[in-house]
Amino acid sequence: RFDGYQATLTAQHGRNLVGDRFQSDQLMLNIDGDAKPIGKTPLNLTLGLTAQQRRITGESNTFQQGAGLQARIDSRSLMLSPRDSMSVSYTATRWTGSDIASPLTQVGSINLSSNWVPGMYMQTSYEYGQDGFSETVLGRHRLSLDGLYTAGRFNIRSYLSKSLDVDRFSANLGLD
Repeated sequence: RFDGYQATLTAQHGRNLVGDRFQSDQLMLNIDGDAKPIGKTPLNLTLGLTAQQRRITGESNTFQQGAGLQARIDSRSLMLSPRDSMSVSYTATRWTGSDIASPLTQVGSINLSSNWVPGMYMQTSYEYGQDGFSETVLGRHRLSLDGLYTAGRFNIRSYLSKSLDVDRFSANLGLD
C-alpha cells in the first residue's frame, strides 16, 4: 500500500496431475487507486492500470501479453446472517498488446462467505469470465469452493473449482 494507491505483483502456475496435459502460467502487475464510494450505495469503484503475461499449454497452446486500463466495482459485505455474508464484484479491462483475443474483458462474481464453526472459513463463488483467452479452456461460467480450517498451529486449505460450460474440474489441498 502507498498513499492513494496500491501495487500488487502476482505469479501463478498450475498443471494437471492426471488426465490431459495442461499447464497454465500467469504473471500480473496491478496498480490501483484507492476505492471510492459510489454515492450512498454499498458499492466502491476502483480505477487502475494492469499488465500481464499469460500462457496456456496443452491440447492447444496460447500466449498473451498486454497492458490495460481497468475499472472494478465491488460491494461491501452484505450480512445475510450472523455467520454468512455476500459480496459482488465486476471488473472491465480495456487491453492493448500482442495476441489480445478480446480488447475488452469482463469478469463478474458473486461470493458467499460463511463461518459456521469456529476456526473454519468457507467461500462459495460463482464467476463469469469473458476474456477471449482462458474461457476456451476454463469456461466462462465457474463455481468454486475455497475453505480454510485453523486449529492452533494446524491449518488445512482446500479449493475446488468446476467449470459449468466446459469439462474442467480443479482441486487443491494444503496442510500446514
